[in-house]
Amino acid sequence: MEETNPIANLKLLKEIEELKTRNAELEQKVVKRKKIENELREQSDTIRSIVDASHDWIWAIDMKGNHTYSNYAVERILGYTNTELIGSARVDLMHPDDRQEVMDDFTRWIADNNGWKDQVLRWRHKNGSWRFLESSATPIIDAEGIHQGFRGVDRDITERRLTELELKRSEGRFKQLFESLGDAVYVTKIGGDNTGQILEVNPAAIRQTGYSREELLDMNIIHDLYIPGSSKIDFNEWDQRLMKGASVTTTEKKRHKNGKEFWTEVIVTPIEFMGEKAGLSINHDITKRKKTQESILENEEKFRKLYTTSNDAILLLKDFKLVSCNPKTLELFGCSEELIIGYNLANLSPEYQPNGESSNQQLIQKINASLTGTPQSYEWVHKKKNGEVFYTETTLNKMTLSSGLHIQAIIRDITERKYAEEEIQKYQVHLEELVQERTAEIEDRNNDLERYNKLFEGREFRIKELRDRVKELERELLVTH
Repeated sequence: MEETNPIANLKLLKEIEELKTRNAELEQKVVKRKKIENELREQSDTIRSIVDASHDWIWAIDMKGNHTYSNYAVERILGYTNTELIGSARVDLMHPDDRQEVMDDFTRWIADNNGWKDQVLRWRHKNGSWRFLESSATPIIDAEGIHQGFRGVDRDITERRLTELELKRSEGRFKQLFESLGDAVYVTKIGGDNTGQILEVNPAAIRQTGYSREELLDMNIIHDLYIPGSSKIDFNEWDQRLMKGASVTTTEKKRHKNGKEFWTEVIVTPIEFMGEKAGLSINHDITKRKKTQESILENEEKFRKLYTTSNDAILLLKDFKLVSCNPKTLELFGCSEELIIGYNLANLSPEYQPNGESSNQQLIQKINASLTGTPQSYEWVHKKKNGEVFYTETTLNKMTLSSGLHIQAIIRDITERKYAEEEIQKYQVHLEELVQERTAEIEDRNNDLERYNKLFEGREFRIKELRDRVKELERELLVTH
């Protein structure tokens, strides 16, 4: 039996302990690595789950621009599966107008080792439509620092883009309308101390006020253009309603640069302008209309005074019945309005006219004739409430009012004139009788004169003959002597 070396044994034991220590460290490293690998696997699974569940298209391409990876979102966005997309060139699905720009940029991105951010491109959907995608990407650099491609995210912004385009078109239409509208348009501040400050105007506002655009933009529509007291709306109430989103409509006076006043019909709608609440004020010049209305009101007042103060009875008939009359009518017929409204003209006449014809039948004929557009003018005998008859001169005219077809009757009392005419007629008859008597007397005297003239003419002729005979005898005597 060999004799053991104590020194060698100690060395061996030491090595065994060192190996145990190293083995323990290795085991700890293995456990730690497994833990890290599990954590990395969990992170990878989490990232993959996030990528797969993402609504955005996550992709990767190589240096040639061919797809090497795509998540499932591409099918929802463009209609292609990720397997259909792998290996295809990225530019193949781009809009032709965007393709060349991307190809030129791709070369530059590779050279600069840069990616891109928020680039908007048009992509062809599998169904043939076009989608707007907002793309961002970063370069893929390997461990040796070599550029291997790009990975990025594309977000479908089609709806937003279409909304922006429609908004731009709408803004274009609004600007065109704003510029071409014949009514003056002001954009003004609402709310706060600067309410009414003019922010923008259209050309019609310049024409309407006489001020330049620069002058108007330095003015307040309330303090500089509006004539106080011309509107029924209080501006504090106005401002509150606009701030709550309600529109305001009113009519008001404004002052032109030359000092002349003019009327406008105003509609103010709350809008957002340059990120702030504002009022869009459309001002239609109604000065001519206002003057016409004032003229109509003035004429109505004149006609009302004429109607109420007229010395003729003025009646309005509808369906042969009296529906309105002036004060002179009540005075002429000697009754109150309650007792005459609803009557027809036959009720205000004797049963028969002086010519022996029925008052009712004649009135029906005359009213029907006027309804056909033939005005009637005639003398008539009417009857007062107390039965007293009087002579009138009456005219009938058709009138079309908002309530329908009417007849306007104007009745003038000519009783005094009629009696005067009768007296004149009697006097004329008397004069004619006197003239006839005088004429007979003159004729008798003329006959006598004619007889005397004839006798006188015969005597003158006999005297002349005698005178001639005397002269002849005188000559004979002279001759004999």
